[in-house]
Amino acid sequence: MAGQLLTQPNGSELIRWTDAAGEPLRRAEEASAPPGAAGVAYPVELPRVGRAYLWASYTAGHAKSSALEYKLAARYLEAAGALIKRYARRGVPMEQAQAHWQAAQAHWRAEAWHACLSESVLAAEQSAVALARARLQRMGGHGALLWGIVAQAPSTLVAGLESDLAALSSVHALIRESDPAWSEAFRQAQSARLAVGAALTASPLPNALALSQAIAAYRGQVRYWCLATQIQQLPPTKETLNRLGELSEQARAADIGVLRVLHGVHSWHAHYSPYRVLEACVDAGIPFELIQLEWHWYDGSLYDLDQLLERYGELGKPMQVMLHMPPEGGWNDFKRTEPLSWVEGAALIALSKPYVVAIYVPAAATDSSAGALESDAKATPYWHQIAQVAAWNRQLS
Repeated sequence: MAGQLLTQPNGSELIRWTDAAGEPLRRAEEASAPPGAAGVAYPVELPRVGRAYLWASYTAGHAKSSALEYKLAARYLEAAGALIKRYARRGVPMEQAQAHWQAAQAHWRAEAWHACLSESVLAAEQSAVALARARLQRMGGHGALLWGIVAQAPSTLVAGLESDLAALSSVHALIRESDPAWSEAFRQAQSARLAVGAALTASPLPNALALSQAIAAYRGQVRYWCLATQIQQLPPTKETLNRLGELSEQARAADIGVLRVLHGVHSWHAHYSPYRVLEACVDAGIPFELIQLEWHWYDGSLYDLDQLLERYGELGKPMQVMLHMPPEGGWNDFKRTEPLSWVEGAALIALSKPYVVAIYVPAAATDSSAGALESDAKATPYWHQIAQVAAWNRQLS
């Protein structure tokens, strides 16, 4: 593998440059690092892991040879070691993670960077999941969290409601155009005592009048309204903040009881992040109640998910996490070798954050994500895995 990363199919096209905090830089046309790059993300195919983006700090030349594997291995080896050393002495079960970490150390000494990276990622992921599980046990569970599905059509939402998904406590509707069927679906969700959220998805910044009319049309049915979606596409400018402030005021005027949400996707693969816009909103005092963060399984390891949630949690807002799950066959260049194990780990990590108040997954499968429902509207193994985590969490209380 040494020296072969960028000669693989799509090798150079999959490089993603970041700043020192791991924030994606805008799309680069060349493989060489643009000005301001201080980190690099690249998906290395690893046994027992699969292929998803991994991240390390950047040093000139390290993305052009096996030195990239060296940098990635060093980062995950150090991260896993820090978690294991700190929390094993506090009673967190770290035996499995420690076995991978010790194997990684042996490969490091032998300068077998690819093998070291594989074991280091496994160690980092397993230590993050073990820590999440231990935190939940010490918390006595996370009693205030909602488990939900995201639907792009009223019929999909109704199918989810009628399938009686175990542990389902919330639904989120992506509304592209007005449809009376949405109102009927919302009434059905309310009858089942589910929390209902919604978003207008025609553009990142909806027209203020359109948002007001939608909120008024579903007044009393929708508790969580997205003021804007896909805000990672917006610049953190004064104009953007003014528009978001206007939408916030319109939403509150249309229904004083709604909770206002800002939605964004964080993605190395897609070259964008909503962090700077959200940070600007918080600093400027734009009134909103929740962040809805969307994240795809191929955009980092489970350890990276843990670190990402910590970073967004520092903004001081409750969070809804929208997770896209790895399909059995993977997607394009990406795959996870144990998708259901990934779902369990991701759910535990998100659940262990006190500021995460909801976890959503797609109701229906897409090319790049598994879903909660089969084509016959029965629960998928993915949702069964989520329901098991939810049941375990309830037992803790």
